[in-house]
Amino acid sequence: MMNVDLLALVFYLCDGRIRGVTRLNKIVFLLQEEFGLNGYNFSASKYGPWSSELADSIDELEREGLIKIEEFSDPIYSFMQENPAKIITASAALMERGKKIFEEISAKNRILAAEMRRKVRSYNSAPITYLLTYVYMKFPSFASNSAIREKVEGWRRMYRLKGV
Repeated sequence: MMNVDLLALVFYLCDGRIRGVTRLNKIVFLLQEEFGLNGYNFSASKYGPWSSELADSIDELEREGLIKIEEFSDPIYSFMQENPAKIITASAALMERGKKIFEEISAKNRILAAEMRRKVRSYNSAPITYLLTYVYMKFPSFASNSAIREKVEGWRRMYRLKGV
């Protein structure tokens, strides 16, 4: 799957709107890892898995008018130096592309497609602190360079997550 197709799929599954670049990175990472999709290369960063390729794709999609980025202020995102944070909204053309890709996946395996939709929507609606905790617990090697490991451990206790 081409990287732009992967992003189109993610935006389609998220109803065209994602709150935060950090969240977008984690959703794409989880989609690739949990469903075996090819796409972006991720490395362990200060806040878990991060892809510079994905950052470049976001810039490119914005230049092409396929996404719109608006800023918002949220103190939760400030600990990740993402303040003001960004709300990323997909264009109708990108959404249509994502819909086609999802329909192709669904035609091959409806159960897989339904599970993909369920998981991605849950990642998009979960508090960012929960999403980060989930990623850190499930993929600890990507937390090796974390600057927020202690915070994530506190969130793990708060959410009472024992294991993933």
